[in-house]
Amino acid sequence: MEHMMEQRRDVLPAAPPLAASNRGGRKGVYAARGGGPPKRRRILASKDTENPEEEDAAGEDTLNIGNAPLSLLTAEQKAIRHEVAKLVRDQMRRLTGVMVKEIWPKWTNPMPVRLEPETGTPYLTPNFEETIRHPDNKAIIDRTVSVLWFEKHNPMIAHEVLVANAEVVTRAVLHGIAQTTWRGFKEAYKAQHSEIHMQKQLVGAQNARRYLRRKHKCAHLATAVPAYQERHGVDPSDLIAIELMSDDRSGPEDEGEPEYEWKQRMAKALGMTEVEDSILDTLVFFEKIKPNWHSDEYSAILHELWDIHWSSITPKQKKEYRLRVTTSGRSTNEAPAETPYDFGINKTWYEEYKDKDQYKKLLADWYKYPDPPGFGSHCLANNTNARSNSPDLDNIGDLYA
Repeated sequence: MEHMMEQRRDVLPAAPPLAASNRGGRKGVYAARGGGPPKRRRILASKDTENPEEEDAAGEDTLNIGNAPLSLLTAEQKAIRHEVAKLVRDQMRRLTGVMVKEIWPKWTNPMPVRLEPETGTPYLTPNFEETIRHPDNKAIIDRTVSVLWFEKHNPMIAHEVLVANAEVVTRAVLHGIAQTTWRGFKEAYKAQHSEIHMQKQLVGAQNARRYLRRKHKCAHLATAVPAYQERHGVDPSDLIAIELMSDDRSGPEDEGEPEYEWKQRMAKALGMTEVEDSILDTLVFFEKIKPNWHSDEYSAILHELWDIHWSSITPKQKKEYRLRVTTSGRSTNEAPAETPYDFGINKTWYEEYKDKDQYKKLLADWYKYPDPPGFGSHCLANNTNARSNSPDLDNIGDLYA
């Protein structure tokens, strides 16, 4: 059962950070040829975003922490912006009468008047069908800023973050945060009233969860690098990349299978028969999705790294891993956004998909990154990578990585 578990992210300490890698093996290969290494290609999805319609004070030279990229802010500035943003969101919700988890009103023309129950004051209604420059939307942003600006200059009612950071939280900062908040609410509105947009948000959330699971997996594999290097005399660090890991799914998702039936199937795969419904409801499973582009050699190396990691943690830590199913046979033909080394590619899969329209761009630079020292065609004599004696090579679908 030990190898059937996956870590609870909210129980164990944060995974150790990945060591910075410069893909040194690849750079060395190309340096020998007298040229620099080609950059690893990453396919980025285009974002359908609204034009930035910032309305900051003209001629302002200082950095506006309200709408500046987070990468330009210090930790202190990020903290201030985070706290002020909460005040802005709360105030904007009070003005519009739409609380957390409530549905934003669908815009119609004319728009029915909505009143605050106790005072009879009309709520301000955003027009998310228009841009941020629409008069109704400008009124909400301006009113939100005005209320908080008034509070800032009245310490008896102002929030501590406004008083303590009076010189930093300018009116322009409040305005920038209010604009960002409005755009976030617009995204929520679109998800609530557009089936297509809602599906996009669901897919985005699923991809984010999968990315974090792969990131944690890489961090755990990285802890096994010293032992692997001592065993084989080569450094596998360059083989550990988030985009190249297998996915673990926590449900049937888009497969059309009811979640209850999926859980029953996962329990059966782990030898758990006749599980009561009340217990089954509490169980959390991860189902491994095998990347069909993985070569057997690459899978075996990742598997060995996982075995080393697994043997290094305590029995108590192992009990905190979630149930993980690796024998369901579920796989994917999805190609990664990062190009693997040549030896890591399943050549049969590559030949089948390289000329298909949806793969041509993704696979354009495959087989253009020679193997790093100690792996694939450059495998050292003392580095078997456990390929010759691994009992799992006949059952590659059971591999962890």
